[in-house]
Amino acid sequence: MRAFLQKNLKSLTFITDFVFLLYRFGAVAQLGEHHNGIVGVRGSSPLSSTIFEFMIVRIIFLLILLIFSFLGYKITHIHGFVWDQAIIDFFKLNYYGIPLFLIISVSMLFGALFIYVTMFYSEIKYYFVRAKSKKFKNRYEKNKQYMSAAESSYASYRFSEALEKLLRAEALFPNDYNITHFLGKCYMRLNRFDEAEEAFKKTINLNPKFISAYIKLSALFFEQKDYSSAFRQINMALRLDKKNIKALFVLRDIYEATDQLKMAIETNAKILQISKSPDILSDCREHSLYLKQRLAKVYFTQSELQKVITLANDLIKDRGFAVDGFNLLVNAYNTVDTKKLPKICDDAYNATGDVYFLRLLKDHFLDSSQPDKAIAVFLDKLKQTPDDASLNFELARLYICLENRQAFEKILEKLRQLEPASERMTSLLSFYYAKYGLTKELTEIYSGDEICAE
Repeated sequence: MRAFLQKNLKSLTFITDFVFLLYRFGAVAQLGEHHNGIVGVRGSSPLSSTIFEFMIVRIIFLLILLIFSFLGYKITHIHGFVWDQAIIDFFKLNYYGIPLFLIISVSMLFGALFIYVTMFYSEIKYYFVRAKSKKFKNRYEKNKQYMSAAESSYASYRFSEALEKLLRAEALFPNDYNITHFLGKCYMRLNRFDEAEEAFKKTINLNPKFISAYIKLSALFFEQKDYSSAFRQINMALRLDKKNIKALFVLRDIYEATDQLKMAIETNAKILQISKSPDILSDCREHSLYLKQRLAKVYFTQSELQKVITLANDLIKDRGFAVDGFNLLVNAYNTVDTKKLPKICDDAYNATGDVYFLRLLKDHFLDSSQPDKAIAVFLDKLKQTPDDASLNFELARLYICLENRQAFEKILEKLRQLEPASERMTSLLSFYYAKYGLTKELTEIYSGDEICAE
């Protein structure tokens, strides 16, 4: 007996695995996605099923029963097998009792499954007969026409027309969860939120595993700013499919709307791991940086500057958020360690080309009574790009502030060559004339009203 079991261990393992797969197949081999025999569900019509599939399931179950019967026969003919002792061992679950117990249990299981499939097969036959009736076919064809027209109208943003067609389809098949779900979407587009909520809830009642209904219902609550209800519904969707991209997007938006930015960033990271769409990946990466920017500002108000610096370093790696990242770094180090400001501002200018960071550094040196270093900020950059108008204008304004007229007039000649007539030139001259009280020159630039305003 033991030798037989050891010899046939792999075969028995394969059979048990095969039995499990057959059990799963038998459990899902039902009419569409319903368990209550409703007919008329788009995408799961009985017209698209075949009796042949259920015949195959029944035949497979019979074959399994025969295999286990054969195993039972082989075991009973092993040398030394005694039925009286086997019956005692059966109840004690030892020696002969264990294989007998397994064979009888599995045989009973497949016998029950065979009866179940047979009963279900009879039910399917009944619906096939019904589906072949002329009356049902007419209803089914009308439903297809209404649904097709509704889809066309919905795609063309004619939601009222789509709703009208869907209501007619619902009258034919009131328990079709695809129709009720589509109705909810139309009601939502028409801002009829109460009716949309009712339609989505009916859809869920008809098919509790229809993920899209949970997502739409959550989006509906989100639009109404009922975030707790939205969160509850989207969690139901994610229980059914934790990798559903649409559900994760809604969850991210809920976290963001409720200022749970850290959770929003983590959810966004999950989307990046799962999705393979280039458009989604691009959008998520950009949105992740936006969330980090918001979170960094929150940390800044809470004086958690090290966290600000960590997030800012992530932002400066992306060209689109580099300015914001460096700005956060400057503000953080302006509080934590001002000695690092010159390097950070210099790196920020080199990376972004934004004079704003040189202006920040200039103000830092002026506040610390180091005007020479403030001037050197621009002179060093002008050595590399002497014809940069923005740098020359910033240096000219600095000379005015420091009341160095000689240096200003020298750089002014260069600016007249670079930008002879511009708004920046007009603004610079008006600032210079106002600083030194040169009213006549101001009058030449502005009219009398504008002088008063200045």
